[in-house]
Amino acid sequence: MRPRYTAFTVGLGSLSRLHHRRFLTAPNPSEDFDFILYMANKAKSINKALNEFVPLCTNPFLHKIREAMRYSLLSNGKRVRPVLCLAACELVGGHESAAMRTACAVEMIHASSLIQDDL
Repeated sequence: MRPRYTAFTVGLGSLSRLHHRRFLTAPNPSEDFDFILYMANKAKSINKALNEFVPLCTNPFLHKIREAMRYSLLSNGKRVRPVLCLAACELVGGHESAAMRTACAVEMIHASSLIQDDL
């Protein structure tokens, strides 16, 4: 169930052609937010999606490279970058599933940069 939001507008003056923008706020800003739990839940869903993007391989010629990819990508990381991607999507009213492929791509790029750094 998605939380209900309250919309309000803010004038931006002459700096923009759009003079008013709508912002959404949570109904109860003082509501407790468990950051550790949020990070853990999002990291779990990202790990599941990453596992599906790089499936196990039965082809003997591709087995070694696929295992190396899985080892580098599926190591125990904090997944901060993809979680930020999902959080940004949710911030503007989107659903996690809309940004999951992008979040996984961000993590794959990050993992490849770590591999390149080690070479």
